[in-house]
Amino acid sequence: MRWRLFPSVLLLFASSFLAAQNVPDFSGVYLQNPKKTGLRPGKNSTVQHIQALEEVEQAFEGPPLILVVTQKSDAIETTKIQNGTQDIGYYRLTSSNSKKARLDSVGRAKLKNRTLLIEYTANRPFEELPLLPTIEKIEEKWELSPDASLLTIRRSISPFSVSELDTFVRQASLDSALARASEVSLVNKCVCLRLPFPANARTKDWDEAELGFTVYRQLNTCVLFDAGLWGGFFKGLERSETPNGTQFRKSGQVVSEFPSDGVLEVTVKVHDCPQETFSALSMITSPSTLPPELLGLRFRVKWTGSATRDLGEVESELLSEPWPELRPAEKFFRMQIPSKDVRLTDTLEVRILTKTGNQVGCIKGRI
Repeated sequence: MRWRLFPSVLLLFASSFLAAQNVPDFSGVYLQNPKKTGLRPGKNSTVQHIQALEEVEQAFEGPPLILVVTQKSDAIETTKIQNGTQDIGYYRLTSSNSKKARLDSVGRAKLKNRTLLIEYTANRPFEELPLLPTIEKIEEKWELSPDASLLTIRRSISPFSVSELDTFVRQASLDSALARASEVSLVNKCVCLRLPFPANARTKDWDEAELGFTVYRQLNTCVLFDAGLWGGFFKGLERSETPNGTQFRKSGQVVSEFPSDGVLEVTVKVHDCPQETFSALSMITSPSTLPPELLGLRFRVKWTGSATRDLGEVESELLSEPWPELRPAEKFFRMQIPSKDVRLTDTLEVRILTKTGNQVGCIKGRI
């Protein structure tokens, strides 16, 4: 009798061993692939218009997310890293048949065949939209490619019925992932992001001449730095393109140079932009309070073009909008910029530094 049972016991043991060997190991370091834009050309859209919108969308996405995964017998631990900040997640591994495991801020996970299922909740308070739910339930389905080099994460978010797809490429080490993410970060790049408005609309009826903006993203926080030159000189200033280049006119007269002194303002807006979903809902909520590290910003300024004038670090003053009854007052930095003999076609480069001297962005634009 014992000998008749032995083959069955051996077969059962072998089956269990093979099943265990078939469990995928998600542990490793991954780098997010760029997301595909959801923009579609409209009837009157130009190639330049679409490209400008795509650049803005990519800027708000930030540099590729780094995902570090540690798979244990009873839990999945994750670390998300972006622009020097990180967020740690912990998900209890439950039985594939378990339906009663408590879902809380920690979250839960289970392996089903070769798929990892993760569920957790996230608070998304929308202060100006009190009727919207404040808690989102997020479900993720993780799958590895046969060679384990590509991680695909399909994410659904309720109650907004949002679905997203992310892919991550396995990296040799955390250092190599950090280096690759740094290469495409806007932190050390001078950019001129603008919404695609007509060029002459930027100066004709305003006291401001827009230079452009840049975005600094750290996981759930998006910081928008918007730079512009201010003064009565710009009201009524018209710009046009001629065969000989850009030309400016004011009161019918050709104008070629800035006034001797200008006023540069850099507005700082902080928004919640959760990694799980960055949508219009995030942009219409009230700006968040500026974190302490953004209250003491420093600025290095340089004119380039017809001549190079490096102004070095320029003293700035932090101010608030004077009409907080309309909406939360925006914070902005104001500084005096020498501009004698500077041509209107020249470019202003503004490097944005933290109080400790770390660069978080750079805007390089012309009016």
